[in-house]
Amino acid sequence: GLGLGVRSLGGREAPISAPAVDRVAEEAFRASDGRNVRLADLRGRKVVVFFYEGAGCGACQTQLQQLESQLPELERLGATVVAATTDPVEVSASVAQQLGLSFPILEDRAHLLGSAFGTYVEGGHMGSVDQHSVVVLDEEGRVAWRQIAATTMWVPPEAILSAVEAA
Repeated sequence: GLGLGVRSLGGREAPISAPAVDRVAEEAFRASDGRNVRLADLRGRKVVVFFYEGAGCGACQTQLQQLESQLPELERLGATVVAATTDPVEVSASVAQQLGLSFPILEDRAHLLGSAFGTYVEGGHMGSVDQHSVVVLDEEGRVAWRQIAATTMWVPPEAILSAVEAA
């Protein structure tokens, strides 16, 4: 079920729509590495999606670096990592280069990903953005876990690993 493991740490909780998740998985998103990425193409692997509030968010950059350092363990557990933000892809490409990220950052300017996964909020403290959160998808592309951390601005690495292991 979609409710399994869904928890909020100080964010605005929005429902996850399974039909919307299925629809958005077919959309191609411009990525920081120059590719177009569809979540549907990642099925068969677990996927960690980190939604973050933008390049101006220091806590978000720290979480991006933490995910990069955690990447070998996440890959060992059968997971792929992508990040998503409302920033233009050109900004994300610069962030990815500066932070040495080896996973793509997807451009969610139309709020398609954030809306489907219940992380998008209008008029938050950084404007209308995807809240700082992590979503874990199982191999079939279903939401196995979500943690919104819009006020704490941190999803603990051990929580992400546990969620990937359980997915």
